[in-house]
Amino acid sequence: MNGFIEFILRTAGLPDATLADLEKEMPALARIAGAAKQLEPIFNKPQPLAQHIEQATPILKAAYPDIVAAAPTLEELVEFITSKSR
Repeated sequence: MNGFIEFILRTAGLPDATLADLEKEMPALARIAGAAKQLEPIFNKPQPLAQHIEQATPILKAAYPDIVAAAPTLEELVEFITSKSR
């Protein structure tokens, strides 16, 4: 993780455990971002919904384990951010 981002998150009070989880999940998050980049042209193309689904399914199936693995950490991060915005 970028040292500056880590510094900002620590300064904001992000718990060490969440920061460690986030660091651990960075490769999965990068793969999820890559899948999103692959999906964008599929969904931007005017075509029937069935074709969108057919083309997107293999990408989503490949990304699913990363989504499941990263989801709890992202939930912790969102919880932390929303608690700070109140």
